[in-house]
Amino acid sequence: MASDREQNVADALDAMLAFNGVNSADWAAFPDAIAAFVTMQSSKDGFDAYLATQESGASQMATEQKSILKAAAYRRMKLYSRTARSLEATIPGIGKEFKMPTGRSEAVLVARGRAFVAAARTNETAFAGRGLLKADTDALEDLLDQIEAKELEQDSSKQSKVGATAGIDQELDEGLDAADVADAILQNIYADDPVKLAAWISARHVKRAPKATPPPTP
Repeated sequence: MASDREQNVADALDAMLAFNGVNSADWAAFPDAIAAFVTMQSSKDGFDAYLATQESGASQMATEQKSILKAAAYRRMKLYSRTARSLEATIPGIGKEFKMPTGRSEAVLVARGRAFVAAARTNETAFAGRGLLKADTDALEDLLDQIEAKELEQDSSKQSKVGATAGIDQELDEGLDAADVADAILQNIYADDPVKLAAWISARHVKRAPKATPPPTP
């Protein structure tokens, strides 16, 4: 979400671009003015694109999907842990290989899950006799792969949002710099046209962001 200051600058760029759309013929002989408005349009387009990235719900969606996958992997791992304990009589010590992770750390869950997969493949026949087939082991491995993929997706989304924040500032700064160039030219063009000059000044005005309200004194 754009800050008040960012939105106010974007609104001013929109107003100046609208003014350009109606009055551009007045500075058709001034290439620097034309270039300034082209830059302002590019800056506003860039702001809109970065803002869309910043407000994207991709990271939140990845987090929710990852929670579902982790719960599914945990439930499947419990099946292996319980089944391994039932095999202790014929395969002493196997229960330790399938000890459930403590806590819900994602890294620990995935690491333990992959250890479960490796041990299950080693004892595939024994687990198949208890109803856990190779397809079940494959399914657990697939869940772990998906968890890691969602983690990468989430990290990428976070990095994109950080980049978008920096991009917004850059685009708006470039837009304001271009507005300064246009202002210098239009002030001269409209020196004898107070109506249009007032309209331009109004369009260029950037509202101040509201001051934060101090907390009430207890």
